[in-house]
Amino acid sequence: MGLNVSEKIKSLIKNKHFPHTVIIEGEKETVLKLAEDTAKGILCLNSDYFCGECKNCHLADINNHPDLKIISTEKKNYLVEDIRDLRKEAFLTPFIANSRIFIITESEKLSDKCQNSLLKILEEPPKNVYFILLTQNSASFLNTVLSRAVLFSVLNTEESEFDNTVKNIFSLAVNKNRVGILEILSGLKQREEIEKLILKIKDYAIYLLKLKQEQNIGKNLNFNETDIKNTALTKERLYGIIEKLDGIFKVLDFNLNVLLLNCAVCNALT
Repeated sequence: MGLNVSEKIKSLIKNKHFPHTVIIEGEKETVLKLAEDTAKGILCLNSDYFCGECKNCHLADINNHPDLKIISTEKKNYLVEDIRDLRKEAFLTPFIANSRIFIITESEKLSDKCQNSLLKILEEPPKNVYFILLTQNSASFLNTVLSRAVLFSVLNTEESEFDNTVKNIFSLAVNKNRVGILEILSGLKQREEIEKLILKIKDYAIYLLKLKQEQNIGKNLNFNETDIKNTALTKERLYGIIEKLDGIFKVLDFNLNVLLLNCAVCNALT
């Protein structure tokens, strides 16, 4: 078995081969924790990965390191001004460490204009400056940005992870077949089953976005026949499905009954 993402990143840092720009894809909490650990490893003054004893490790551990900046937004999208400010700050000399690190959370909120503004510094990054872009969906990036970054994904989006139930649901969604989708969902009687299925549906939507992206840049891949048919869903619909499913998760604590959950999932898909 190969190294997991965390071990790969650790190895790159210890061998001084960590790229200037990386994209870490996965659930919000997971990728933020991994990015923070990555930053600690880069900033550490000792040869070990995050020794936990030096000044840099201590400051990074309490989220108070002047050379580590975590950028986020409560708005629907980042503003171009946010990226311009980041570019200016990136050229400042490190305060106490040998490097500066910028972590951009929810990078799927970067509009094309923001990404093009960011690209200006990714093409020729200042020495010892690292950019870590966090996202739930790497398909939201422009190809020009992806070409400048190394992607690490901690999502279970390999084709083999998706069972026929999820694929069949999407095949019905292509034709907006609400009756067929509800028929499948009605076979799930427990909330736990539905919640697991929602996660699989979201991951598969992200997987389809990636396939569409790879098709657009002319990659010669042998896609599963069902997957190819399901890429008939537009990017806008797939983004909409992901957004609506995220909304469903936000109200799960209100203990919606199974029927309401099924209807909500069906509405998200159609």
